[in-house]
Amino acid sequence: MTPAALLPVVSAAGPDIHDIRGPIAIPSVWPVLLIVAGALVFTLAGAAAAYWLLRRLRRVRAKTPAERALERLESARVLARDGRPADLGAEVSDAVRDYVQARFELRAPHRTTEEFLHELLSARESPVAAHSASLGEFLAACDLAKFARFAIDPEHMLAMIDAAESFVRATGAPPAAEIRRLDSTAGHVEEART
Repeated sequence: MTPAALLPVVSAAGPDIHDIRGPIAIPSVWPVLLIVAGALVFTLAGAAAAYWLLRRLRRVRAKTPAERALERLESARVLARDGRPADLGAEVSDAVRDYVQARFELRAPHRTTEEFLHELLSARESPVAAHSASLGEFLAACDLAKFARFAIDPEHMLAMIDAAESFVRATGAPPAAEIRRLDSTAGHVEEART
């Protein structure tokens, strides 16, 4: 070989040799993994919280008409202590009428006392029919307080509330036969709880 053969070949376009490049930066996987893991933990925590909340909401049961009526009657005791017979008569009467409508499916709230009692007397198979006399006296006293602005002392107002509460308690639980009928449609029969 000749010494000329050892010389680099230079083309007309320029040198063929390039300088060394610096190291290529390879991105780290850890930040990406941490973000994905955080998002996964956040999603799982949210799902667990939603599951827990839905389970708690399912456990809350609706109040029975008797429970709602008894709460309203208990709150009406303030009206008796304040000496407001007209307001008390309206509240106690409305609580009992709403209870009767919800519990026995009788249209009670928008009827006069006479119409309501007439419907009770015509439906002899209704459990309310046995209480129609005391209920009639009670509603008549409420009407006197509501419409005639009849003055009632606090003792009698509390007695009105007590009479309403005893009526609701006496008729509040569905009869055992009705519970058995409802349970048998679901595929099993259970005894009535008192």
